[in-house]
Amino acid sequence: MSPPHGVVLSRIPGIDLRLVHLVRDARGVAHSSMKVIERPEVTDGVDYMPTYSPAQAAARWSAANLTFELLGRSVPNLRVRYESFVRDPRAILTTIADHMDVSLAADALSFVTSEKIELGVDHTAAGNPMRFKTGTLPLRVDEAWREHLAPRDRRVVTSIAWPLLRRYGYLDAGRSEAV
Repeated sequence: MSPPHGVVLSRIPGIDLRLVHLVRDARGVAHSSMKVIERPEVTDGVDYMPTYSPAQAAARWSAANLTFELLGRSVPNLRVRYESFVRDPRAILTTIADHMDVSLAADALSFVTSEKIELGVDHTAAGNPMRFKTGTLPLRVDEAWREHLAPRDRRVVTSIAWPLLRRYGYLDAGRSEAV
């Protein structure tokens, strides 16, 4: 769900909207958004996913997360850090199910372990090219940005996103308000 969709849904009477706010370090998001990635759904030529400069990525990250922060003031919300999810997906999925007031069957999470996830066919309308992958995929935290994001780009992203990076525990190792 995009932030604007969440805001619209929160205004519709009768919808039991609950928010799971997934956050990732803005520097990792910026690094990913700078990559040139071919769109696999384009079959009559070659097209690429949009790319963003470090400043654009940080501004977009900040705007989206601020919108979810505001939405979270009016609907039940749970913040989940991407890194926590990848490191212990079963525990986080159980926490999300509890937040959503959903009871999980004993085998409901059999498709995922701390090392891998079994993916079936997913939607193909739009989104990350990974949506086309099926089968067993390894789970690992993507921290390539720590080595490959240029120091200048890291400074740009950090300077723009620092208030939320700090709030989400990315600047102060001793503090984290997220699952």
